[in-house]
Amino acid sequence: MTEEMSVTPSARGWDVTLNVDGQDVSGLAVVDKKTRVGKAHLKMAGVAGVWTDEAHRKKGYASRVMWASVDEMVRRRYDVSILFGIEDFYHRYGYAACAANSVCQVETEALPRSSSGFRVRAARSGDLPRIVSVYAKTNVDRSVSAVRSRFWQPVHGNRPGWRMPRMGAGVVRRPGKAIVGEDEKGRVIGYVSYDAQDGHCMVTEVGATDRSVYPALAHRVRRLASGVGADRVRFCLPVDDPFGQYLGRFGCGWSVHFPENSGSMGKLVSISSTFQKLIQTLAERLGESSSVMPQSGLTFVIDEEAVTLLRKKSGLVLTDVLSKSVVRIDQMPMIQLLCGYRSVEDLMITDEIQVAKAVVPVVNALFPRSNPYVWWGDRF
Repeated sequence: MTEEMSVTPSARGWDVTLNVDGQDVSGLAVVDKKTRVGKAHLKMAGVAGVWTDEAHRKKGYASRVMWASVDEMVRRRYDVSILFGIEDFYHRYGYAACAANSVCQVETEALPRSSSGFRVRAARSGDLPRIVSVYAKTNVDRSVSAVRSRFWQPVHGNRPGWRMPRMGAGVVRRPGKAIVGEDEKGRVIGYVSYDAQDGHCMVTEVGATDRSVYPALAHRVRRLASGVGADRVRFCLPVDDPFGQYLGRFGCGWSVHFPENSGSMGKLVSISSTFQKLIQTLAERLGESSSVMPQSGLTFVIDEEAVTLLRKKSGLVLTDVLSKSVVRIDQMPMIQLLCGYRSVEDLMITDEIQVAKAVVPVVNALFPRSNPYVWWGDRF
């Protein structure tokens, strides 16, 4: 039996394929992206499309492809990796849940019946640079959100259009559309991505640089939902999103799922490069708190690799000198802490982190609990 593991370039990144006796039996795709942790931008490997030929399943081929991809990520110097996983599989390769899925539901009839002051229209391809700009401003410190380039375009599978989740049994899963809101000078100041069909209406992204446009956008969504006979609208949003707060006046209901071992999952690929890129963000967080860094610094020992944060006059720096204050934590809970998915106190309950009580406030300041989220337009 002859086996060959190959890594080949693709339009969005690179592919890993296992060939056995001349037949491709398993593989996956990796998408080159950047993601945020606070305001820091990290080089991210997005794992997509893991597959194994049906005749060759349960032979460990997918496992070998996954480990080969992790080795390649290390070689290519990625900081982190993210995937959207099935239940109880990807933890074997060091991936841990790092973001919740949340949906806000509103009765269609409760949304605004009228709108004034802003023009709302269907989005055109020429609006994308402005939409990207609005997105960047409204997600500037949203951990796990993707960093979109000025050339970004929405893609649903291999087709152009906004990526959409399944809306219901028997409903065609197709690319979504977008609407934009303009101010009096014709500038795009807000947008909504959505799909509406067969009694269903779902919004997968909302952004605005001026919240005054919210009623106009919500009114257009009401019209879109009414036009297909949808009695409610589902908004896929992080729970602290300002548009979600606006929806509260209409009697909305939230559903939030914190997956144990599936969904949005992350992995630290390079501990040292990740901490290096986080230095400015960590320094800002510490400076905004009342916590004081120990004089000898604070060492994080993550899967036996140590990095020390030390405060100097010039600011926060990284060093390889061990401090007297040590935090011990494995990589999987560390990615959850880093993304803001879990708090220090939560990890302490089950001894997933070893830290002296005196420095808990410092770790909290460096890695505060937040609402990390990946918008549907950036999932793969």
